[in-house]
Amino acid sequence: MEHFSALEIATAIVFLLLQLADVWTTTQALKTGATEGNPVLAWVMARTGKAWPLLKLILAVGGAYLLWAEGLLWVVWLMCAVYAIVVYSNLQVIRDRRGRGL
Repeated sequence: MEHFSALEIATAIVFLLLQLADVWTTTQALKTGATEGNPVLAWVMARTGKAWPLLKLILAVGGAYLLWAEGLLWVVWLMCAVYAIVVYSNLQVIRDRRGRGL
């Protein structure tokens, strides 16, 4: 069995938590009437219905794994930074829309 470094384990944990946070905050924002800002994900949502979170997670984790396997762990961390910004933005949308009673 292959041993993973502490950095690899931390990367996987942070990436997975951010994926879950993105799905949750996106779902919450959509419940307030917000629309998906990513046109690719909006297209996926329109065609997969309630299955979109599973497909999104599979694609994101698969992509991160391919980068990791190529030794590009730093790119996975860059993706984490982008997802952190997305989650923060989603939280702002939720707070704003709920503050307006939506």
